[in-house]
Amino acid sequence: MEFLDFLKGWVTGLSWSNPTVLGVAICTAAMAFTRRFLQVFMIFGTLVTAKAIEFYFPQAMGEVVADMNIIQILYVVSGIVIAITVVGQMVLRH
Repeated sequence: MEFLDFLKGWVTGLSWSNPTVLGVAICTAAMAFTRRFLQVFMIFGTLVTAKAIEFYFPQAMGEVVADMNIIQILYVVSGIVIAITVVGQMVLRH
């Protein structure tokens, strides 16, 4: 329950004026509108996984590579994987 409270506090503390939050929300809504539910679940899975790492392993939040912590690396790698799956689905559909 502590993790769910932590996740709830993070979600309610999001600032909708932040361009990153707004961009992710628009991309998620666009993918849901075009029925790309795999990518929508991958986005939410990435966010929950990153917050779980932050909650359960706070010692892993140090800088790893090029002043990036493990969460930022997870976001970058997940974004690349999600983009590849979107392009792959577009190519294989036609």
